[in-house]
Amino acid sequence: EVAFQRQLDFIAPALKGLGIYTNYTYTQSQVTDFNFEGRENDELSLPGSPQHTLNASLSYDAKKFTTRLSFNYASDFIEEVGSESFNDRYYDEVTYLDFNFNYSINDQWVVYFNANNLLNQQLRFFQGASNRTMQDEYYGRTFNLGVKLDITK
Repeated sequence: EVAFQRQLDFIAPALKGLGIYTNYTYTQSQVTDFNFEGRENDELSLPGSPQHTLNASLSYDAKKFTTRLSFNYASDFIEEVGSESFNDRYYDEVTYLDFNFNYSINDQWVVYFNANNLLNQQLRFFQGASNRTMQDEYYGRTFNLGVKLDITK
């Protein structure tokens, strides 16, 4: 796993408040002592573990507002093991792009805007090989606009 996080004000004073965050994870896993009859010699990765995961964000923080653009990627991974490799269920790779904005009117009131799944990423499962779709769903983009009140202040 490799991560980098840094405010960019060291480049120029005009970039004060601008920040970048990245994180990459590589996972290599293997299930041993697999005791499904007929699959004892199969090499399987740990279910639920994508081999590649990447997260990156560009943010800007000021006195009154914050904003963030976030990118997330995960490669496909085995989700459910079948009686033979043909029946294995995989969660397909995903790529998400989200945007968040918050504006503080004062210590108690905040206006916010969130835009999620801007790339309209589908939820997809495939069976055994990526060209055999089992399930394919689209949930669309989601936009939220609202006001928060902090009554503790």
